[in-house]
This record gives sequence, structure tokens and C-alpha cells, in this order.
Amino acid sequence: MQEIAKRAEMREKLSPQLVLSGAIAHYLLSGLDELKDQEFDKEGKVYTGALKFLEQFKMVNGGVIPSPQELIHFKKLTHELANLQLYAIVAGWDKKRFLREFGGQYEAPLLHSASFALLISGYEKSLLENFAKIVRGEISYGFGGNVYRNPVINHLASDALMSPASNSIVRDLRDKFPDRQILLELGSGSGNFSKKFLLAYPDVRALVTDINPAVFETAGENLQNAGIEEERYEISVLDMKDEKGLEEIAKRVGDGRLIVHIGYILHEERHLAIDTLRALSNVFRGKDVVFAFSEYYEQDDITDSVPLHFQGLHYMTQDLFKRDEFIMTVSGGEFGFIPHVDGNSDPIESVHNSYINGEGQKVITNSTTYWKLK
Repeated sequence: MQEIAKRAEMREKLSPQLVLSGAIAHYLLSGLDELKDQEFDKEGKVYTGALKFLEQFKMVNGGVIPSPQELIHFKKLTHELANLQLYAIVAGWDKKRFLREFGGQYEAPLLHSASFALLISGYEKSLLENFAKIVRGEISYGFGGNVYRNPVINHLASDALMSPASNSIVRDLRDKFPDRQILLELGSGSGNFSKKFLLAYPDVRALVTDINPAVFETAGENLQNAGIEEERYEISVLDMKDEKGLEEIAKRVGDGRLIVHIGYILHEERHLAIDTLRALSNVFRGKDVVFAFSEYYEQDDITDSVPLHFQGLHYMTQDLFKRDEFIMTVSGGEFGFIPHVDGNSDPIESVHNSYINGEGQKVITNSTTYWKLK
């Protein structure tokens, strides 16, 4: 009983930032210890991203790295939260039910972070446990590499984290672009966005695509379970930067009024963003298309609104854009994208997350911007 009381007291004092970032730090510090006195590429993204993460982890904890024993405890607690979130998703619980069921065992801030814990667990067996091997070049990380994040866990966690944003995008698309006939979702994953869109637009059909062949199972099951008629959607494997594949879709769409949605993928690699924007521009120029690009943006400040356990995890695997940089990338150069504007000539944007910085300015951390081609 004393041990249970002691653990409960510890949990009361623990912030999600400390616990979840501490779990990641446990793996990275263990990997760095293994790499001591070894030769490896010190310019690689995984290595430099890990150093950046640990530097910020120390900073947000007052200049101190918790002890190895504390980090192991944070890892175990992160596992617990991830398993609770997974159980709740499978059981079909909403957030209120989740908090009610487990509120007596865990503090509310930790329970609210359980989706992040589940996201981290999707990287555990691939990136985190193999950190030293990846840095040494013994194995490669990424889609098509030796190891990659768990696709099922990643989809479940991402859907839980991004569901409010997806609801906002669907609502704004319906309000601002009510005449659309077809949705093309690139990088659909589980097809959760397409599901929400089809349920909100009863007269629209969707082309649901992903580079991973598992899309047939994951998205197909998701759409089927939602009761959406099979004639309203098509599922196919497509690399979003594949111009020939996009041309085939453009032929099938014809003169239909199209929405192209890319959700939180363009930041994975800069060449992916550039190649995809170029392919979309080449294929869909002259057609009636609304492009909706959803992104979360790298921030200089680590705050509760920009948690290290989320942003920092991506330092090692992706190329996050600053918001202004993303806008300039889409609108600049050869592509010919221009923003859709409202009645006041302001660019239309669905803001999903923001915070007020120390200078009293609103900082957008996650949004969807809407574009058309000249």
C-alpha cells in the first residue's frame, strides 16, 4: 500500500512534458552511451535531431537531466498511458468516458496526453530501440527501410490527435467550398479524413490513396465500419509525387470539381514536398481544384502548446517547416499556387492550434491552408 501511495504521489507531480519526453530521452541517452568512442556520421538527421532533442529536454527541465532510474520510470508510465489509450480506442470510448474510467488512477493532464504516449510507442520498436544501429548505418529508418514506425499504432494515435483538426477542415471546406464533387486524399493512412468528409458530404465521392499497400485493409475497414457505401469511394496505392499516377486520377476525375487534401505529410522530407507540389502543379493546372494542405509547424519555443515530446520526436525523422517557410515554399518558385482568399482578400486558413507568445503575438502551430493554381 505504501508503494502504491508513493507512486500516486509521484504521478501528481509529473507533467506530461517531463514524462513523455523523459521516455524518449531514456532511449536516446542509452543509444548515445552505446555510441561512445565509435565512428559514425555525426551530420545525419537522426543523430543531430537526437542532440537537439536532449538539449531542449535539459532546458525545459531547468538545466537538469533526470536520473536513469527516473527516466526508466517515465518510460514505464508512458507505456501505461499508451496501453490505456489503445484500450479506449478499441473499446470505442470517447474522451469523457476515458477520463472517467481512469481518473482515479492518473492525474488528468497525464490522461489528456495518452494519445501522445501512444504515438511515441509507435516509434519504440523501430526508431528508439534501434537508435544506435541507425546512427551507425547498420540499418535504415523510414518507409521502405529496415525499420519504420508501427503503421497501425501510428494511424490510431494520429487519428486521435488530429481528429479535432479533421473536423475543423471538413467543416470549413463544406462552408467555404460547398460545390465540390470529389475528394482526392493523398497519404490517407487509415482513411479517417475521407471517412469524416464522406459522412459530412453525402453527395461527394472520394479517391483514397496511400503509398502503403496496407491502405486497402486499414482505410477499407475504416470506411466500411462507418457504413459508407462502397460505390462512394475508391482505394488505391499511389505515391503522391508520382506524376503518371496523378495523371491517371486526373483523367478519371475529368471536369469534376475536386478537393485535394494532404494531411501532415509534406514535412516528412523536403524533396517529397517539392516533388509533390511540382507534380500537382503539372497535372492539375487548368482544372477546378481546391488544394488543402494541413501542416504543423516547427516552433522556436517549447511550451504546453508545442510539447517537446511531439515536436522533438520529429527532429530525428522529418523536416518540419516554419510556417512562413511553408507558405513561401508553396507559393514561390515554379509551382503557381496562390491562396484562396475570403471577402476581405485575406488568405483562407483553418487554424487548429495556436498560442500567445511572450510578446503578446498569436503564433499558429497547426493549420490548413487552401490553394488554387494560376
